[in-house]
Order: sequence, then C-alpha cells, then structure tokens
Amino acid sequence: MGVIIDKEKCNSCGLCVKLCPGDLEALDPKTRKAFIWDNDDCWNCLVCVKHCPTQAITLKLPNAITKHDATLMPKMTDDEIDWTLIDPDGKVDTFKIPRKTVR
Repeated sequence: MGVIIDKEKCNSCGLCVKLCPGDLEALDPKTRKAFIWDNDDCWNCLVCVKHCPTQAITLKLPNAITKHDATLMPKMTDDEIDWTLIDPDGKVDTFKIPRKTVR
C-alpha cells in the first residue's frame, strides 16, 4: 500500500505533515508541496488521506487486496465519510460510512 500525493491539488497547508503519526510526510522546501519520505514505512492509518482539505492524497490499494491497482479516496462530512474506489479501468464505486464522533 502507499499514499499518492497529487502535487497539482496540494495547497501546501502542511496538515498531513502535522497529523502523520509516523512523521513520514514533509513539505518540499522548494515547491512547498507535500511528499512522503518512504511509502514502505507508511502505517496505512489514512489520517492524511481523510483530512486533506483538497483531497490531494489518495491510497493505492495493493494487488493482494484488489487483484489490480486501485485508489481509495474519502470525503469527510460532519456525519459520514464518503469513500470513492477507482479501479485502473476507471470503474468507480462509492460507499458511505457514518462517522463515529463524540458530541
């Protein structure tokens, strides 16, 4: 698995850098765009994917799980997480999961 950061969508906010529990993400000093030091060290916790305000970070699912490369992207709302799964052929599946929040 690994995260993919779309440099075009990245707004250089640094939220992923602050939230990553493995200290694996940083902002490039020249471009100010986010990058991951080494995907092999990624814990796959998805905190960066879930909280990126511009949806610049996606998760690439491994072949062992999907039998083909696919990406998984969430969109957070107040009450749920809207997940979008896209396979390499462009087929899109979506599903919603209620958020577990303490109010």
